[in-house]
Amino acid sequence: MRSRPHKYNPLSLLEEDLLYGTRVRRVRDKAWVPILGCIILAISAIAFYVKSKPSDFEPMRHPLASIHVPKNDSAVRYLVFGSYDTHGHGLEEYQEAYPYLLSEDVHNAAIQVGGPALGAVCTQSMTGEGTYDVIVLDFVEKLGQGLRVLAKRLRQRFPNALMIIVKRWSPAHIAHFPLNGTQIDVVSWMKERSIPSFYSPTFHEAFNNTDPQDWIFTHTRDRLINEVVEATNARLVELPRPRAAAMALLHQMHLFHPTSHTALSERGHEIVADMIKSVVNQEGVLSQDKDILNEVGPWYPGDSCHMWYTTGQLPDTMYQAPTKVVRFAKKWGYKYALEFAASGGSITVHNPFDIPRTLYLTYMTLATTNMYPRVQVQIGGRMGVILDPANDKVADLPHSPRTVAVGMVNPGSTTIQFESLSNNLRKFRLTGASLLGNTEVPFEHTLEVEPADDSF
Repeated sequence: MRSRPHKYNPLSLLEEDLLYGTRVRRVRDKAWVPILGCIILAISAIAFYVKSKPSDFEPMRHPLASIHVPKNDSAVRYLVFGSYDTHGHGLEEYQEAYPYLLSEDVHNAAIQVGGPALGAVCTQSMTGEGTYDVIVLDFVEKLGQGLRVLAKRLRQRFPNALMIIVKRWSPAHIAHFPLNGTQIDVVSWMKERSIPSFYSPTFHEAFNNTDPQDWIFTHTRDRLINEVVEATNARLVELPRPRAAAMALLHQMHLFHPTSHTALSERGHEIVADMIKSVVNQEGVLSQDKDILNEVGPWYPGDSCHMWYTTGQLPDTMYQAPTKVVRFAKKWGYKYALEFAASGGSITVHNPFDIPRTLYLTYMTLATTNMYPRVQVQIGGRMGVILDPANDKVADLPHSPRTVAVGMVNPGSTTIQFESLSNNLRKFRLTGASLLGNTEVPFEHTLEVEPADDSF
C-alpha cells in the first residue's frame, strides 16, 4: 500500500507560473477558483480549435525522401531529429512546428510515428551531406530504441556542433492511482468516462470528483537522457512541468493538442522554440568560427537506407523485374510497396561502400498467415534466408512492415532474387532495402511503424 503524502489542495492555487518554474502566489479556500479555471480553459479550447486541426499523414515528408541541406550562409544551421511533434502533427500547417520557428532553412529529419530507431540506424542517409551548427534531438517515446546510438553517431560526425536534447513530458505520462486501487493512465481514464478532451467541461467535472493526490507522473527515461547528455557533451532543454500531476492537468494542458493528448499545441511549439533559442544564444553559436563548426568526422559505420513505404520513391540504382509499385492502405495515408509476380522476381541493390555490408530488407507482414507468401531469398546466386510474412509479434499493428537481415552484399551491384514458396491470396511486397553496419538498435518492427489498414 502506498503511503499518503502531506495533504494540500491544488485547486486552492489561484495562479502558478509553471512556465518559468516560479510560484506567484497562493490563495486558499476560494470556491470560485475552479470555476474561473474552467472558464479560462474553455476559452483557450475554443481558440485552439479554430487555429488547429489534426493533419493527415504527408507521405512526401519522410526524412529519407525530403532531405533539406541548409545554406552555408544561414545564420544558424539547424538539424532536428524527432517524431510526430517535430514533424508537425496536429497543426494546421506543419511549418508552425517549432523546428521551422527556429529557422525557415532548418533540416527537419522528423518521422511521423515512432522513436529514434530509424534515425539511429539510418543517420547518414537521413542527414545528407550538410554541416550544422545546432543539432536537436527530441523524442518522447521509445527512447531505448536508439537514442544513445543516434546521439553518438551525430557527435562523431559533427564534433563541434551544439547538441541539444529536449526532455519533454505529455499527458500520456500522467496516471490516476488511488489508494487501494489500480493505476490507469489519464487517456484511458478519459475513455472509460467518454470524455473527448481535456478542455471538455465533463473532464473538469470528473476531475473534481477525484482526490488531487491520486494523480501521479509515471516513469520517464530521465536516467537515459542524462547519460546521453553527459556522453555527448550536449545541453538539456526541459519542457517545464509542475511538481504535482494534478496541477499539470489543470494548468498545463494548453501546451498540448486537445484531442491527440500527446502532441504539442501551437503554444507548446512556441515555448520549445524559445527555450532552444535561449540555449543557442547562451552558447554564443552566432559568434563561433564557421570553419570550426564545418569540421566533420567520418560516418562510421556508414549506412545506405532506402525505404519507399510512405513515398513510393525507389532509388535510381535499383532495377527490378518483374515487379510493380502498388499503392494501398489509404486510411492513414497511402502506403507503397514493390509487388513481385506470383512466382517471385528480383531487384538490383548497389553497395556504395568499399567493404561488404549487411543487407536488410523491409517487407509487409500480416497476422493472417495465408495472405502473403513465404519467400526464399538469394544474394548474387547464393542461397539466403526465407522471409516469413506472418506477423505474430505486434498485436496492435497486424498489417505492418518487418525489417530483417538477409546476408552480406559486396561492394558494387548485386542481384537479389526472390522465389515465392506458396500460392497465397496476395503477392510478396517489399518496402525497403538498406545496407547497414553492425547495430545494437532493435530494428525488426521499429524502422517503419506507421499503421496500415487491412485494405490491399
